[in-house]
Amino acid sequence: MNLTRPITPFLTFLGAFFTIMALSGGAAEARPNTQDYTCAGVRAFVDQQGTVVMNTKNRNVYRKFYARNYQCPFSNVHTRHSVPTKSGMCTLFICREPRRPFFKRFN
Repeated sequence: MNLTRPITPFLTFLGAFFTIMALSGGAAEARPNTQDYTCAGVRAFVDQQGTVVMNTKNRNVYRKFYARNYQCPFSNVHTRHSVPTKSGMCTLFICREPRRPFFKRFN
């Protein structure tokens, strides 16, 4: 089998591809952690940003938090959610679908 094209451009492409993939993986882990803030600090940060995705317990457990005055989309409701911080447990807000009763009563 005779190869007419040099393999160097292909190897350069592969090297660039894997470099980009490695750099993009590090950016996904750059979420702020609620345990790095005090309760007042994390509330101020969320209120300033409007919405923010933060790690809560470790880098694999995260949630999207909303500012206190944020209007949730569609039929979701603003719900309180407790998270660990430097100063103990703190209450932030999330948007979620309202709970519906499992059994409906027909009277």
